[in-house]
Amino acid sequence: MLDIQLPSGLHPATLVVIDEKLSIDAVKAALHRFETMDDVFDRNFLRLVVFSCYPDAPCELSEQLLSFLGSIGSLRVSLINRASARRDSLSEGPYFASSQGLYPVWKLVPDTQGAFVVSLVETSQGRLTHLNASCPDAAPNLAIAIPSRLYYPPRSDKPLNGLRVAIKDNIDVSGAKTTGSCRAYAQLYDVCSHCAPSTQRLLDLGAVIVGKTEMSQFADAEDPTGDFVDFHAPRNPRGDGSRGAGGSSFGSGAAVAAYDWLDFALGTDTGCSVRQPAAHQAVFGIRPSRGAMSLEGTLVIHRDLDAIGILSKDLQLLRVVSEHFYNFSAMGMEAFNSRQPATLLYPTHLFPVDDPAAQRLYNAVVEALEELLGVQRKIIDYNQLWKQHQTFTKEAFEDYFTPVFYDYIVWGQFHERAKFREDYKAKFSRDPYVNPLSQYRWELGAAMTKDHFDMMQTKREQFQEFIESIYGDNSIMVTSFKFGEPDALDIYRPTPRDRDQAEFGWGLRPAFQAPLAGQPEVVFPVGQLPTISSISGVEEMYGVVASLIGSKGMDLDIVELAANVLESLNLPQAVLTGRSPYIV
Repeated sequence: MLDIQLPSGLHPATLVVIDEKLSIDAVKAALHRFETMDDVFDRNFLRLVVFSCYPDAPCELSEQLLSFLGSIGSLRVSLINRASARRDSLSEGPYFASSQGLYPVWKLVPDTQGAFVVSLVETSQGRLTHLNASCPDAAPNLAIAIPSRLYYPPRSDKPLNGLRVAIKDNIDVSGAKTTGSCRAYAQLYDVCSHCAPSTQRLLDLGAVIVGKTEMSQFADAEDPTGDFVDFHAPRNPRGDGSRGAGGSSFGSGAAVAAYDWLDFALGTDTGCSVRQPAAHQAVFGIRPSRGAMSLEGTLVIHRDLDAIGILSKDLQLLRVVSEHFYNFSAMGMEAFNSRQPATLLYPTHLFPVDDPAAQRLYNAVVEALEELLGVQRKIIDYNQLWKQHQTFTKEAFEDYFTPVFYDYIVWGQFHERAKFREDYKAKFSRDPYVNPLSQYRWELGAAMTKDHFDMMQTKREQFQEFIESIYGDNSIMVTSFKFGEPDALDIYRPTPRDRDQAEFGWGLRPAFQAPLAGQPEVVFPVGQLPTISSISGVEEMYGVVASLIGSKGMDLDIVELAANVLESLNLPQAVLTGRSPYIV
């Protein structure tokens, strides 16, 4: 109860904790702290100021203090004893007040990119629930509710306390549905009663789940526009604003790149579904070593390939989240400096790129790596190494492995969705509708024999053995992950049946190496270059993105090394939100 008379209803209020002496300087310091740290608090909440004082702290309202409070808009003041107040209501920050007490505040922020499928808020019982809301700046999209950062002071037992995170909509969150971007799946299954281990881990670490993000259906390689039927793709905030956001974790990528109020996001990565949206939006992304995080409670394509990755606009924040989120101790990781000198691999199948300006940026990255590691690059050619060292086939490296990833996707999409098809038909007496690419995958998967897929699994194991023979336990390869203008949203492609299979998984793309071999990979922007937009005709800036692939277990090593590279090149370790990743 508040010791103050209030009219009926709710009133904006600010709770200030006083741990020494209540004074004008103490109030000014608190106000500065609030306005510096928090994006929910504003001075409208100063109409009622509640001072929560420690028993030993002098807590008197002098005439000078009351005059100062009046000058900043305060109409009422209340004092409460911090020792006798409820522990769960003592965090500083903005609230709504009534004579019954203080109630936490959420700010509605517009999802202008269409990146989210649902906004989630925590109830007073500590459970997550949907908030169906919008606002004029968001329409026709959702508004996302974010709590005050002041509610989450630093805690040693919760190293991610108060960090806001968005979750891809194929990972279970208790209190929300998992839809996999499929209307029939959402129609069939109820709200999740348990979190996936990955999302529970974030909650245990103190992170605040603010919503779930858009994705391509069942995390497949759909492209705007015709592939999307049940739900549409979000917009890439970079450049002219009419570009694709990558896939399949494109909602997570678009949200991180567009919104200052979001700290990081989770996605899943089968072929490049965390790394590609990170690169398309010129933010930071990591795909971890296989086994670093449980896939339980996640709609996967195939467990040999899938991993849960992280996207953030801030590389140091990504490092902190990765360090606490992943189960690296179970993988026997060693410290980076105990592994040196590392081998720096420079692949001829990726360099040089066909854009001289981009290649100059990549050259600077490679030279920085050589200096940091104290080694010279080792030029490698997978095709030649394959020809020299394998004895069981005469096929060239790329030819031998060309069908492996594609057939994994076909097999996984068909068999991982079998229970869904059975459950849906049992309930509704008809087959579920799914998007065109999912339909095509299921058709191919139904025709694929177990013997054929067993052969693909054997080839994947051979690929991993080949890569591990090159990398050992202490090698790092630099790649030219992405540069240039992302594809426009308004491209109408042929149907999946009539399209070039290379558009959705056929072949041995460079991005397939990490999932096939179980390696970690971090993507990071290393600059930006101008491009005349094919849509607006105006010059736009798009990121140039490199990546580092490490030996299995070198996840934190390659993140640290990426940070060192950026520092040595005088490049920021955090990018801007909005139109361009760096100041133009």
